[in-house]
Amino acid sequence: MPPHTAPRKCPRLPSYAPHYLDVTPGSRSGERPVSPRRKDTLLTPAEAAERMGLTSKTLANWRTAGKGPHPRQLPGERGRWRYVEREVDDWISAIVAQAS
Repeated sequence: MPPHTAPRKCPRLPSYAPHYLDVTPGSRSGERPVSPRRKDTLLTPAEAAERMGLTSKTLANWRTAGKGPHPRQLPGERGRWRYVEREVDDWISAIVAQAS
């Protein structure tokens, strides 16, 4: 029997997130993996920053400070960050609504 290994930590993904973002599908309290009903486009940090009118560096600083839209870290050795396009647009809409 293989030794027990601790599960990799991953942010909880919303139900509409693409299934490949979840590195441990079905492992959370007996949940079964669910196929996404629609595909959401993933944005690179540079694309998200451009859409938000920021620099990539500012968005990176915000990510570490917990500001802005919630980023997702892709599984893998280098763990690249991505933003769900709809969440970025919703975040921008909330900021605009708050300013008016």
